[in-house]
Amino acid sequence: MSPWMRMAAALAAIACAVFALRAVGLERVFPPGGPVVLMIGDGAYHARLASYAFANFPGFLTFDPYLAGPLGGAVPWPPLFDLAVAGTARLVSDRVESVETALAWAGPVLGAASVMLVWAAARCVAGWRVALGAAALYAAFGITNGYGAVGNGDHHAFVTTLGAAWLALAMGFVAHEKGGARLAWLAAGLAVVRAAMLLGWAGSLFYVGLADTVVVVACAVLGDRTRMTFFGVGSAASAALVVPVVLRLGTPSGGPFSTIMLSWLHVLVSAGLAVAAA
Repeated sequence: MSPWMRMAAALAAIACAVFALRAVGLERVFPPGGPVVLMIGDGAYHARLASYAFANFPGFLTFDPYLAGPLGGAVPWPPLFDLAVAGTARLVSDRVESVETALAWAGPVLGAASVMLVWAAARCVAGWRVALGAAALYAAFGITNGYGAVGNGDHHAFVTTLGAAWLALAMGFVAHEKGGARLAWLAAGLAVVRAAMLLGWAGSLFYVGLADTVVVVACAVLGDRTRMTFFGVGSAASAALVVPVVLRLGTPSGGPFSTIMLSWLHVLVSAGLAVAAA
């Protein structure tokens, strides 16, 4: 067997191991003849949001009369995770009950995908054996497996996967040789993933602001204007992708520049990165 085949087999085995670890306890989530039993917590509310998105796809709930009774309140999360669950459920079934099944399995599936992304990030700076070690370490983390376990319908596994995708793309962007179409594709991927992070969880703003600032500094140290231009254009594109959703959500709790809900602050930070790159 060639080294490439051995590497691919080992990586697939690690991904399968993560999926299996996160699938432990599935008999409690899928009792015989019963409904899907999601873990107690925010995942139950994501089931409501995803069910609404399923019935109104690609629409999503922005104001929930069941919150902050008796007046109702703004939905506290941006919609990307719930739309992704609803879209997946619609692909496999026309019954709204499929939303709960898709939500229950989201963590194990995303965990397997994250293994590949962690490997890709490590591969930017080390050989494939070291990258496999990084993927194996990630696979062994109890906290990620716990938050991504079958039946845990919260958005944590989704955010983790996007974070791993950002890391792999950012490290490839900084490590790649000057110029070239591949650098442009990496910048485009960063733009999409950055926007997805903001649209998946409002708290991603802290990580986007901090981590992307490090990338700007790294590009400045490299002294590569082409790289900085690509990054700046990508950051501006991320801001543009977030704007329609901010407009759709309206003024959030905490005001138009809220830190706890998707707001114009998220747009401003991404646009500010573009200005910094310029």
